[in-house]
Amino acid sequence: FVKKYGERVRSLSMKLDYTEENEPIDFQHLVLPNLENLNLKDVFVKNLHLTSTNTPLLASIFLSNIHGYMKLFLELPNLISFYAEHTHVHGETKNSFGLSISRCPNLEHIETYKFRGLTGSNFCVLPKCEHFEFAPENDANQRVGRRALVLDEFVAQRHTFAE
Repeated sequence: FVKKYGERVRSLSMKLDYTEENEPIDFQHLVLPNLENLNLKDVFVKNLHLTSTNTPLLASIFLSNIHGYMKLFLELPNLISFYAEHTHVHGETKNSFGLSISRCPNLEHIETYKFRGLTGSNFCVLPKCEHFEFAPENDANQRVGRRALVLDEFVAQRHTFAE
């Protein structure tokens, strides 16, 4: 499908009935040059590798209930919105998520809920971010509390830079 129609796809929504037999999706080798919106729900993603080479126009990513441990690598100059819920990420380094979103300089809106698998401090630089809502887990109150403190510092720094 992608080889034949990939150049025409502007919006891609996938929702699959997950079973153990489903092959995981690897986006690293998919080329969708006109894709602007990606919506994945209840799918098994092995590798969400999205760059200006394979998805140069991608502006919005919505992830819900992604199965397995998904590798995440983003480098998207046009990405404006990133939303993820009930998703477990796995990166090559301890700061993979922070590095990925930092490679998206126009990112304005980030929202997560039960976003699991993050390790390290996940430092990021988000020059245009206006909304950052981060809820990694609600079953480990101590971890949420520490992350909330970091987010308060982020908000304070964001306002300092904007003024």
